[in-house]
Amino acid sequence: GFAGAAPAQRPPRPSPGLHLAKQATSFDRTPKAAATLAASQIRWELHNANTAGRPDAVLAYGGVTAFAVVTGDWDGNGSDTLGAVYQRSGELEWQLRDATAPGRPDHVFRYGGLDAGALVAGDWDGNRTWTPGVAY
Repeated sequence: GFAGAAPAQRPPRPSPGLHLAKQATSFDRTPKAAATLAASQIRWELHNANTAGRPDAVLAYGGVTAFAVVTGDWDGNGSDTLGAVYQRSGELEWQLRDATAPGRPDHVFRYGGLDAGALVAGDWDGNRTWTPGVAY
């Protein structure tokens, strides 16, 4: 499934199967919480329904210098989580998180070239773990 996009496109929506617990993050929509998000971080606002309304979770993951953001089930546990992709020395560096919470990436690796038109993620081999793909 499509999970990310080149910078010219808008960021992806979390998959409809994403189930978040409000306690998964310490951030909320208060001015104090918004101030805790550094200007250098990507602010994720995640919603658990395909309806209008306020986000169910607000958290920071990834830096604003990211080439793209992605979502996927990186560890095969049945829940989609966050990722950020950066341009590094002619390659794309993927930094993926296994939890929908702020923190350090659980997976860091290089895959794909800077001329990628779109980034995608999916379970290409049916083992329940999502992995990256690039479209040129």
